[in-house]
Amino acid sequence: MERAPASAREPIRVLLADDQPLLVQALAKILGSQPDIDVVATAADGHEAAMAADRFTLDVAVLGIQMPRMNGIEAAREITRRQPGVSVVMLTTFDTDDLVRAALQEGVQGFHAGVPHRLGAPRRARGLGAVPGGDRLRPVGVPRADGD
Repeated sequence: MERAPASAREPIRVLLADDQPLLVQALAKILGSQPDIDVVATAADGHEAAMAADRFTLDVAVLGIQMPRMNGIEAAREITRRQPGVSVVMLTTFDTDDLVRAALQEGVQGFHAGVPHRLGAPRRARGLGAVPGGDRLRPVGVPRADGD
């Protein structure tokens, strides 16, 4: 099935969660400036992110992998249990094989490893738009674990 152009479909509803408030604010500003993305919720930890899945309809959850109270992998599990159609992207500076493998087992669609400013804002936002359609994001340095 061919996807409609961004202008012809509803905005992508995004949840942002990380324990770094400046990162969340910056991503919210960058992504919120895109006409086809609507940042519907932000959270400071995995527990808040999971609770947001009860309050908001989501298309994409962008989660920090290491957060207090509930880490990003556990939050991904809870969010996709509550809303099975949600795509999850992990933000991480921890790119160990064990974390990547655990995240992929929970259905994570992509990773952004390293310092977020490495990719320009428009490129990051375009990439995020591909995730609800089933595409995977994988920056250089994150291994291909499932052959795609």
